[in-house]
Order: sequence, then C-alpha cells, then structure tokens
Amino acid sequence: MFDAFAQWNRMLAAGASLHTTSVHAAETFGGATKVVAARGAIIGEAMQSPLTADHAELGRMISEKIDTLSRAGAAAATVWWDSQTAWMRHFSTLAP
Repeated sequence: MFDAFAQWNRMLAAGASLHTTSVHAAETFGGATKVVAARGAIIGEAMQSPLTADHAELGRMISEKIDTLSRAGAAAATVWWDSQTAWMRHFSTLAP
C-alpha cells in the first residue's frame, strides 16, 4: 500500500541530505582555496630565493600530496567496486 506521508518524509530527508552535503562541499572548497593560496606563496618565495626557502614545508607538501592522492584513489576504487556490486545484485534479481 502506498504511504504518501512516508514518501514525502523520504523526499524531505533526501533534500536535507543534499543541502548538508552542498554546505560541506562549499566549506571544503573555501578551505582548499586558502590552503592553495598559502602554499602557492611558499612555492613562489622558494622560486625567487631557493637558498632561503622553507624546505621542510616544501617536503611536507610532496608527502601530503602523495598520501592524499593514494587515499583518493583507494576511495574512488572502493566506491566504484561497491557500485558495480550493487548493480550486479540488482540485475540478478531481474532475471530468474
């Protein structure tokens, strides 16, 4: 039996979830912009004067980028695998 109230609750919950996700994405984008600007200044200073550059910070940037890239790749692979598994489960229920 169709329950209109439950259906509306699901739609409202989905809308609230999308709003929360968009707020978090905007906060992340704003923070990332500040980090890129600060690190860009450090790299610019290092290019102008390599002897007085902050080599410790530059070294951390490289290791952080490698760590972040590997985590992002692993997360993307996990999501892709889970998505494919869900599709296979869904299609297996369509045909006997």
